[in-house]
Amino acid sequence: MVDQNQVCPVCGGSHVRIEQEERLIFEPYGGQKAIKLQVCTCMDCGADGDFYNQNDTSIQAAQNHLKANAVSQIVNHLNNTGYSSAAMERAFG
Repeated sequence: MVDQNQVCPVCGGSHVRIEQEERLIFEPYGGQKAIKLQVCTCMDCGADGDFYNQNDTSIQAAQNHLKANAVSQIVNHLNNTGYSSAAMERAFG
């Protein structure tokens, strides 16, 4: 879809195509999560990217979800290997 109301930040052109793409976000020990991102492409100069910072909230939410999952998995692993919650509190403060 070409959005005539958007302006390319590179060349100032007014022919910007906005499409949705699915991408995977990875977090060590937290797994992965598929999210949909808006990708802008200027039909005048060919520049592409997140021109209007539309994806920041989606990316941050996915990262927060995966980080919470990572912490949960690490704590569960430590509990399953014999470390008590008290020992973890002393170690991590």
